[in-house]
Amino acid sequence: MPVIPAVIEFGEYRLDRTSRAIFRNLEPVKLTAKPFELLEFLIANHMRVVSKEELLQKVWGGLRDPNVIEQTIRQLRLVLEVDPKIPQYIVTVMGAGYKFAAPLSFPDTEPMMTSALEEGEGKNRHAWTRHSIVICLTLLGFGLFLYTIAPGEPAACEVSVNTLIVKDGQGREVWRREFPESLNRDRYAVDTAFCEFADLDGDGTADVLFPLKRQSYLLHGDTLYGFVTRSRMLRRLRPTPARTLTFQPGADSVVDMNSDGTIAKPDKGYLGPYTIAGIFKRNNGDSRARIVVSSVTNYASNQIAVLDSDLKKTSEYWHTGHLKYGQLAKYNGHDRLFLGGVNNGYHSATLVAFDPSNIHGTTDLSIELPDRRPDFAVYAAWSGGHLTPFGAGTETCRVLFERTCVAKATPHREPYNRVIGLTVGEDRISVTVAQGEREDTPERITYEMDRHLNLVVAFPNAKFQQKHLELERAGLLDHSFSAQELTPLIHVLPGCEFVEKGK
Repeated sequence: MPVIPAVIEFGEYRLDRTSRAIFRNLEPVKLTAKPFELLEFLIANHMRVVSKEELLQKVWGGLRDPNVIEQTIRQLRLVLEVDPKIPQYIVTVMGAGYKFAAPLSFPDTEPMMTSALEEGEGKNRHAWTRHSIVICLTLLGFGLFLYTIAPGEPAACEVSVNTLIVKDGQGREVWRREFPESLNRDRYAVDTAFCEFADLDGDGTADVLFPLKRQSYLLHGDTLYGFVTRSRMLRRLRPTPARTLTFQPGADSVVDMNSDGTIAKPDKGYLGPYTIAGIFKRNNGDSRARIVVSSVTNYASNQIAVLDSDLKKTSEYWHTGHLKYGQLAKYNGHDRLFLGGVNNGYHSATLVAFDPSNIHGTTDLSIELPDRRPDFAVYAAWSGGHLTPFGAGTETCRVLFERTCVAKATPHREPYNRVIGLTVGEDRISVTVAQGEREDTPERITYEMDRHLNLVVAFPNAKFQQKHLELERAGLLDHSFSAQELTPLIHVLPGCEFVEKGK
């Protein structure tokens, strides 16, 4: 990195590289370690366009996920810019990278030494002052040394037998935690991004969210752990998290409907395996995280729980199926949490959207599609009927992706299809649907919709088209494949906020 002075000024800001601090008009600005490092690197390369690849190599130590750059740039702009949408300091150069574009100044940082000692104070006071300065400088040097060698913020996780190992963006170990029972190796071998990172205590440092799945997970459900990270210097002195939070909800009130129309017996030990669906902050100035977790099982209803920064449940929503894939996005000017999976009531893949600050209730199955009447519901054990104590669901939009002719054809007949991929952009939503109840079903279709959920294009993969042709040749389908047959399979249910008015 190019050599730059210890103190740098730009706009209303003063950055002190020695103390790792930044000030706005002499007032300290809270900025965590990784955004500070990124800002320092961009300033060191002033007016030069820096690619994402270079940033991943130089700032993140070779990390391969470009999403961390966009997230950190967003954090910096929220702190520095008057209007993050019109950045003045960190500018995006489309297709190339980022550059720091604001003018810099480098003030004289040499301290002004003035004598406040009078001649009559004597040599003892001079000596004591010298000793105090030496002691302070020694302590300061030791503190800076600890800060330098201490690992950075948590950025990645590994699991080894019964141990969780947390590392920073440079691959250095931050801390490790041993558990009394072996962890499920299959679960963590498949999902390499099982940890999430969020500020739980509001100190500006990333903390760790870890869904623990035991080796005997079929008998015991997940426990969501929240590990609060120590300050940087203490990470070297005490390599353990400062505080441990847990979430293991259990639920014996909401159950399913048996195939004969009776209510299934409540499972006293309902502890589904949990996945973290989204992390957001409240809009009341509280910087601490809120977490949305989703239980995903093949034998029970799906609980969506909203947790506060202490991992206490604040609200919950129950879905007839499984919502496994989630993304929090700014959509049509509003924060929205998108969840994708399957709606068992309609035997269809589904996309559901929520205002993240208002998630509760249960799935509405009152709407009948042309060839689908819902035959599955969520029940309250004591109600004896279709109602639950949680009230109507607060979904702001629901979309169903009906099974295709390939999924319905005998002998290929599949009882469900399901969402297995979800990407929400500024003006597009892309949803990938597997044409079977297993996620690894090879026949898949990717639907791309505009910001009003109008279908733009549908991409069937080669396996889907091959299966369609096989069924056609076997006399199980009476038509050749046409892309037009995919268009009427999407049902945007009434009340969706994204639908263009007048349509």
